[in-house]
Amino acid sequence: MKHLSLRRQRTNENIEGVESSHSSDPRARIALFAHIVIRPCQRLDSEDDVKRRRGAFGQRQSAATMSVPSSTASMSCRWIRELTSGVLLALAGLHVAWGFGSSFLFRDRVTLADAVTGTDEVPTRCACFTVAAILAVGSALAADGQRLPRTLRSRGLRAMAAVLGMRGVVGLLNKTSLICPGSDSTTFQRRDRTWYAPLSVCLACGALFSARRM
Repeated sequence: MKHLSLRRQRTNENIEGVESSHSSDPRARIALFAHIVIRPCQRLDSEDDVKRRRGAFGQRQSAATMSVPSSTASMSCRWIRELTSGVLLALAGLHVAWGFGSSFLFRDRVTLADAVTGTDEVPTRCACFTVAAILAVGSALAADGQRLPRTLRSRGLRAMAAVLGMRGVVGLLNKTSLICPGSDSTTFQRRDRTWYAPLSVCLACGALFSARRM
């Protein structure tokens, strides 16, 4: 404020000097008008332009800063959905192979039965294909973009999450024999606690996450 008052005082002094010395000279009057009106307006316009440019730059910078976390979150959601869908699809293919008589990942069919079911008998072809179909449907629901209704996808994924979550909790508690009678071999129980139950829990979380992030 003090700086502005001094500038105004000097401007008034200059105006009085010009008026007293060039009161009848037209060129002096034009110069006085330019000094009083035009130059301050040009200065104000330039300052306004600088402020507008700074404001526009700040808005673009803030918008870019806000878009980075949202794009990162979107990529994370997509990555989780694709991972869940891929694992479910791989498990479905594995059960199809077992249903056709393969002992893939194991030495023979007896070892397969002991490691997967905890019994001496390999699951029937119908049982293997039924599990494979359920897993394939879960994979399709997790990977689907906009082809299926959102309500159908949400309910299907929540049902899949409930089944997988129950399977995982039962396995972690070493109570799989409650839902699969006869699954009591040492090899199966060890693999169940180490691999099958934790994988079921992770897939349940992935399915539930996919259902809530549609």
